[in-house]
Amino acid sequence: MSVIFDSKTAVPLVTAREEINFPIMRENLISEDSSVGAGKDSIIREDTMAALGIISKRRGLLPYGTVMDWLTDEFERTGTEFKLIESVINNRGDFFQQYLFNTEIDNPDGEVISPMVIAKASYVKKPLELLFGTYRFVCSNGAIVGTTFESIDISGREINDLTSYSLRDDISRNLDNMNRISAKYQELANSPMDEYMNTFLTEDFVPVGMKKNALEKLSSEGVINFALDDEGEEIKLKKEHFKDGQLGALFTMNAQKSAWAFYNDLTEISTHRTRSIKAKYKTSDIVSRVFNI
Repeated sequence: MSVIFDSKTAVPLVTAREEINFPIMRENLISEDSSVGAGKDSIIREDTMAALGIISKRRGLLPYGTVMDWLTDEFERTGTEFKLIESVINNRGDFFQQYLFNTEIDNPDGEVISPMVIAKASYVKKPLELLFGTYRFVCSNGAIVGTTFESIDISGREINDLTSYSLRDDISRNLDNMNRISAKYQELANSPMDEYMNTFLTEDFVPVGMKKNALEKLSSEGVINFALDDEGEEIKLKKEHFKDGQLGALFTMNAQKSAWAFYNDLTEISTHRTRSIKAKYKTSDIVSRVFNI
């Protein structure tokens, strides 16, 4: 595992910390008649003067650099080697970081898969959230396992006290219990894709664009055949095709694949075919819900 783990390029922790630790200021909001405070503050990014949002005066604020210091210290105390492979600040000033851990998760096809933790933090939304998942090295696919492991959330009132307590036992417990994920992966390998595909295509929480990408991928693999139009050409999927009852007439199954293979198709789509970091994690969470992982 170490050779594969070492081959994955890491983002230097010092560099990531510098990039996320931009200065912010908190400005009192005044009521419309300008006579009293509105009970809320505006959060401004000082280096760009961009307004990040409005928060309650009771909400605590902790610099991202301090949050990251605490987080990496907690990871170190688990005793498992880790590395940061992605660190992004979005246009709303929220940060997203992806950490991998140097331990292997058994899986049906024997590829190297390791535990993953996604850290999300915001000065105006949820202060800190840790999501657990898995990372498949061969195709660089990350997948959240939000059904199996609940996220760890820190509220606005708790954030200022973050450095005074530890979550490493919770983090370690989730890392140690990744065998639960192995069992679910094996269950998928022994199951046909049909039931999960039906859930994926019929549930409203799955975006139409994601359904379209999945069907087009299955078509390219020869798993399904699209129906032909009046000119003898394969139908091009459109938004209206995904209305109730229409999809079944648009394609036929040509081959079968396991639910595990379909799961990996969808993790590839969620990882590599989404434009923003926020959308990537949202679609990964959708995959978790479809497969109940």
